[in-house]
Amino acid sequence: MNKDTAYLIKIRIDDSLTVCRFNQVCKATNLHEVKMLPNGFYHGLWKIYYENGQLYFVGTCKDGKKHGLWKYYYENGQLESVGTYKDNEQHSLWKYYYENGQLKSEETYQNNKAHGLWKTYYRDGQLKSEGTYQDDKAHGLWKCYYENEQLESVGMYKDDKRHGLWKYYYENGQLKSV
Repeated sequence: MNKDTAYLIKIRIDDSLTVCRFNQVCKATNLHEVKMLPNGFYHGLWKIYYENGQLYFVGTCKDGKKHGLWKYYYENGQLESVGTYKDNEQHSLWKYYYENGQLKSEETYQNNKAHGLWKTYYRDGQLKSEGTYQDDKAHGLWKCYYENEQLESVGMYKDDKRHGLWKYYYENGQLKSV
């Protein structure tokens, strides 16, 4: 077999069948650590690579479901995201990164729903927004910032809708409107 030839593998995660491409280099990964259970689901450590040999993701499956810490990478090798799955659902804090390595967002999940503190960042690392989610809906105090770190807006959300008084500011910090 030519080591530059691309191969396809079929893997079953949860109830869906996924087709992944990988090259000969990927055959030397930890795929052998994954065991197929009698029900056809996979169990164990997963490492899948891009065709260029860079790691695409690493994580574990338990009874065919993503479970535990998972890390996803850009094709250039930079970390794209890291977080925990519980029975195939995002759970707890997830961090997402720009390709330059800067933090892009911090998102908290509970049973695959946005729940808790969320923060987003500009490419240079400055805080862009912060607020909370409750059962997949924006809820509570939210603040948005300009790239110069000045407050852009502040107000409350209730059930994913703006609620009550909101204040908007110019980039120089002066109040624009209420």
